[in-house]
Amino acid sequence: VKRRTIMASSTFGDYEKVRVNPLPSRPSQTRPEARWWRELEQPHLSHELGPVTSCEYQPGGAASAMAKRDLLVTCSTRLLLVDFYTQRVKKQFTRFSSTAYSGTFRGDGRVVAAGSDTGVVQLFSADQSRDVLRQMHHSRNGKPVQCVRFAGGGDNTHLYSAGDDAIVRHWDITLGEETSSYAGHTDYCRAVSCSRSDPNVFLTGGYDHRCLLWDARQREPVRSWVHAQDAPVEDVLLLPSGAMAVACG
Repeated sequence: VKRRTIMASSTFGDYEKVRVNPLPSRPSQTRPEARWWRELEQPHLSHELGPVTSCEYQPGGAASAMAKRDLLVTCSTRLLLVDFYTQRVKKQFTRFSSTAYSGTFRGDGRVVAAGSDTGVVQLFSADQSRDVLRQMHHSRNGKPVQCVRFAGGGDNTHLYSAGDDAIVRHWDITLGEETSSYAGHTDYCRAVSCSRSDPNVFLTGGYDHRCLLWDARQREPVRSWVHAQDAPVEDVLLLPSGAMAVACG
């Protein structure tokens, strides 16, 4: 036993103790950002039957909507209204014969609109029955409508829809009729964003790699720019100031 110990000592040599550097001390005061993250609750996971293509919280424009802030989820052939407090589905809109797209709230949170794979735009009541309030045919040849947005600036009577026919249509939802159309894109139009202060100003993006800024009172775009030479525009957003916009593709 003694020989083995001597051989091991002569072969490997003596070990040196590894110095462990002390970790930096934690700050005595927690930053506001760290406190904000700690206040968040655990995420709620919900498994749906199909891909979720859109999510939008109920706006707080009306007094009744201020307390709700429910979540509208567009999934497969239906829209789901998820309760803000219980995280459970409180209402379903299933009057779609094909895939639904771009479920969105009106500014007062009382009406819901969505496009579809058949080119039909449908309106529902967020508070009352599940019946269809309006059906508007964006595309006569059945091409999909993948983006729907209500006009901003407190206008609760007009709606914009953009489809794979590269046309943006302006609707009067009280009559269910088209008031005008805009044909500036040369490929699929997949994104619309409306100004919060002016009901006539809106921004569109398409698969022709371009973003177009429109005034609803004119037939031609006010401004146009190329997002990227090799990337279609998937979504656009007009910032609240109205002077800047964001595009992604």
